[in-house]
Amino acid sequence: MALRPERISDVMIILDPKVEGRMDQVLADLKKLGLQVSTVDKDDAMIEGTIDAYHVGELRARDYVDYVRTVFTYTTYVPAGSSGGQ
Repeated sequence: MALRPERISDVMIILDPKVEGRMDQVLADLKKLGLQVSTVDKDDAMIEGTIDAYHVGELRARDYVDYVRTVFTYTTYVPAGSSGGQ
């Protein structure tokens, strides 16, 4: 079975405080981008999760995101043709 590498990043996302009333909409958008959400802290407007490393720049470009910290990036191997962590 052929395997292909996939780069995954664990991220911490700090949201713009004005997003307070749209948290469900923001979470849906981030999940569409491929974020696998592990923690949501609505009080501090912070989300933690895992995403394909090539999409981190797209996270930063969102108008409701103030800051993205890439906590850890690693390579995993998934079967060729699979969607992997997406």
